Amino acid sequence: MSIRFFAKMSVDSTRESKLVDAVSITDAELTKTTEITAMRVNEEYRALLKLTIDLHANIEDKLSVEHIETLREIEIQLKKFHCTFNSQDAHFDDGIVLAQIYLKLSEIYGKDNKKERLYIAREYAMQCVKLVEGKELDRKVIITAVLAFFSLQNISIQLQNLEEMEQFARKLHKLYWTYTGEKEDYPAPIDVPAVIGIETKGNDETYTIHVMDQTYLYALQSMLYYYYCCSDESSSTEDEDYNIVLITCEHKILKKMLKTSLLPVDYYGWVSFASNLSIEFSKRRRFSEARNHLAVASLVVKKFHDEKYIKIDEKENQERRATICNEFTDISALLAVSWAKYGNTLLRSSAERLLHEEDVTNFATQSPKLLFANLETELQDFTDLIGDTYIVDYKDAKTVFRRVIKWLEEARKHIVSGKHTKIYIELSRNIFKAYKYFAYYEREKDDRIKLYKQRKDTLHDILKSLNVDDNIDARKNILRLLLLASYSLLDIMTEDLEPYDTLNAKLSVEIDKLVKQIVHISETYMYTIGKQ
Repeated sequence: MSIRFFAKMSVDSTRESKLVDAVSITDAELTKTTEITAMRVNEEYRALLKLTIDLHANIEDKLSVEHIETLREIEIQLKKFHCTFNSQDAHFDDGIVLAQIYLKLSEIYGKDNKKERLYIAREYAMQCVKLVEGKELDRKVIITAVLAFFSLQNISIQLQNLEEMEQFARKLHKLYWTYTGEKEDYPAPIDVPAVIGIETKGNDETYTIHVMDQTYLYALQSMLYYYYCCSDESSSTEDEDYNIVLITCEHKILKKMLKTSLLPVDYYGWVSFASNLSIEFSKRRRFSEARNHLAVASLVVKKFHDEKYIKIDEKENQERRATICNEFTDISALLAVSWAKYGNTLLRSSAERLLHEEDVTNFATQSPKLLFANLETELQDFTDLIGDTYIVDYKDAKTVFRRVIKWLEEARKHIVSGKHTKIYIELSRNIFKAYKYFAYYEREKDDRIKLYKQRKDTLHDILKSLNVDDNIDARKNILRLLLLASYSLLDIMTEDLEPYDTLNAKLSVEIDKLVKQIVHISETYMYTIGKQ
């Protein structure tokens, strides 16, 4: 049904824009929150929603033939139900169920990165928004509305329509804060599938609050990344002010989640959010806040280790034990690399200030602080490892550099190349950066050459740990870094030479050897690209 159906259903972009703009989130006429104990829903609608939820849960990656057959059945039924729904006095609860079906279908199609299916996913999400229009703040609707705008935001990113992505993200932002009243405690959204008898995780109210908060956090991080990618010298103060609002909102939600003892919250998710927020602070040279968020993330990992990892019961089922072990490995590697990123930013930012002979006053400390307060004692073991002010001399730079390398070595112990491709690439990039930034502080050429050789050897060692036919993306990225490191080494070794200078025998041998290595790395790099 999909494409033909949407050829008829499709509306032009102007009308869609009006539809989204029509979500008058601050309008006093919007439905107030209500106490819900039951819902009156058409049984056929309920059965179709259950079928859609089951299909969504069974799709791990791409649609199989069986999935597509079930999907067609759902779409045919949905088309019939929607026509009936529009032709009679529609009941509010039935509209919510139809909206949830559209949302699930949008998420199913959104799993595929083919443009054709992404446009279908977008149309389904727009239909969801249309069905709940004007009722977004009702407890039965809010989760559906938030997830629909989040789905639209992600689809816009995949379609590279960043202007539209911003539009949907801002709607989600406004919707979330209007519903919550900018308070930590707010009425728990209703999990409609649970209320109408479809078994879900949402029987506990903390679950729906968690879904709201976590979805909003993901949306915030997408927005911050979007602004970072699009920022340039012409970016306005207004844009940066909005970024600060997003950062403040994310910090508030992380603080709230921490108060819940992370019982309903995924540990890896919290540490990931805190680590990404630390990067946002570091970009703005707000080092105290960046370090504070990483220290609290370290405290969370310690808690996970003490309360879950070391208490694994041998009698517990093997799958559960494996899940806990894998999560601890993942979370430890992520955190170690995040600390290394912070150290690298400190090295680079401090070198830039020294290079330009700027006043060493730490202007970053002048911004209003967003900190996890009253945890100083618990955090001291982590904050003592690295400072939160600009580096002013070689001795301090060397201390930070050694600490960064130690974190990266720790991360490397935790990761498996075949499983952790993304973090493997991040580790390699930060090794490259650590040596590069510390070289700024080395005054002697021989010492800088020694550093550049160590960087090249370390990257080569990492490359050798990868299987030849595995991790093509990781191999490509590490080869590129190794190539750049080799060129940098060649450049510094020959920087004082003139074209017709006579080389001493030792230097001549070293340069010849390095050039041959560069040729070999280049050929391997091109071969790896050809295999993708």
